[in-house]
Amino acid sequence: MDAGINNVIYMELYSGPKMANGRCRKTIDTGMIDRDSTVYRKPTHSNLYLHQKSHHHPANKHSVLSSLVHRATTLCDQESLAPELKFLTHVFKQNGYSHQQIQ
Repeated sequence: MDAGINNVIYMELYSGPKMANGRCRKTIDTGMIDRDSTVYRKPTHSNLYLHQKSHHHPANKHSVLSSLVHRATTLCDQESLAPELKFLTHVFKQNGYSHQQIQ
């Protein structure tokens, strides 16, 4: 099979839906809007992550925080990074993490 055809099939399967204006494409983890990047969450996302009071190893709980912050700093542009980090701080507090753990 031709490699170009495989790429077209892959893009059709994994590019996600486009908004009506055609400017925004939601991919698996990123929303691209005119070359600006932000983290995409499905409308049904509940913001529930590993709770701080759960009986998991502290390293696992820390990795929840660090992986989400790393994803934000990797995917977001300068304009959307501050709102994303503010949103994550709010979500971490909802999941029982203290201000010291979030910083």
